[in-house]
Amino acid sequence: MSYTGLAWETWLQRLGSIFRLTCDARLDLGHQALSPRKIVRRADRLESLDVEPHEIVLLAGARLGMAEDWMLRQEINTARIPNLSKITTRAYDSKVISHLIVDVDHFGGIVFVLGELRRIRDTFPEIVIVLVSGDFSYDDFNCERLAICDVSLRSPVSLASLEFGLSEATNINNPIWQERLLKINQASDTSAA
Repeated sequence: MSYTGLAWETWLQRLGSIFRLTCDARLDLGHQALSPRKIVRRADRLESLDVEPHEIVLLAGARLGMAEDWMLRQEINTARIPNLSKITTRAYDSKVISHLIVDVDHFGGIVFVLGELRRIRDTFPEIVIVLVSGDFSYDDFNCERLAICDVSLRSPVSLASLEFGLSEATNINNPIWQERLLKINQASDTSAA
């Protein structure tokens, strides 16, 4: 794939948001030369997840403690749910559900959560869904699984993968899913009339 122009710049911005590098190049006037850049990696916080105070991120599964810790450090509202059937409205604990992160392996595999994921996807398409499983071959940020999720991550999940996945899911894949679902619903309304 070739990245040119704006696409290349967008890709670099996404990459930069994953690693969140802070660069400090100082001019040393005594030596008339630039000192080497000082690079500081901030690997303990999610920097690109923008969740409002009235929103909440739901975590389903036992092995999502690290993700929960990262979000709590950023003061993002999180809650653990025992199963996906608890999601019957867009609200949870008087907050709007913005994201759902599911540890698929906790429930026995994708086969055992597929029906609930489809129900949530169709009923609440604006909820960003991220699946985590050791059965995935790789982190998948494309749109092939939009019928059940916005992004799927292979466990164990690194902060970089989680942050990039949440960013892709929120800003690119979920809006595509919502648009597709809207077109499907409009087409079915047209054919019914």
